[in-house]
Amino acid sequence: MNLKNIVSLALAVALISPVMADDAVKEKKKNAKGNRGASMAGQLIKQLKPVGLTDEQTKKIKELAKEPTELAKKIREEAGLTPELMKKRTAAMKELKDSGKKGKEMNAAVNEKAGLTETQIAAFTKMNEARTKFQRAAMALLTDEQKAKVPEKMQRMLKGPADRKGKGKGKGKKKDATE
Repeated sequence: MNLKNIVSLALAVALISPVMADDAVKEKKKNAKGNRGASMAGQLIKQLKPVGLTDEQTKKIKELAKEPTELAKKIREEAGLTPELMKKRTAAMKELKDSGKKGKEMNAAVNEKAGLTETQIAAFTKMNEARTKFQRAAMALLTDEQKAKVPEKMQRMLKGPADRKGKGKGKGKKKDATE
């Protein structure tokens, strides 16, 4: 090969590389945006890896994720929850993680720090409820042996609201005279 061919080849590679890299970035962004449903299912499947899900369970979890994913998308659009706002809330959550606050107190502090409106707070609440419902439905697909292998941080999903420390349905409600 002579010098002229080498220079031509190097120039061609230099011109094509950024174009190919740009295409790869566009494809990655496209997959990230269009794959949020897979993300909800994918996150749970990843967390349940130690359980040893069957192919059938994985398929059912992906199917279960479709409805809450669409609901979450609709809620985000209606409330104007942008990716930047979601990141801001996540950053506030990380920052307040070691504050000692829990539950509603923690959520209130995070929402205040992120500067969320009442509409946005309600939207996050609805999305969390949809995600929790999906996760519980997915956990119901597990066998008793698999449930025993569920990671500790996910154990509370196996329990219904009434099973958690006296919290749950019916607490604080007056009984009907007919009961």
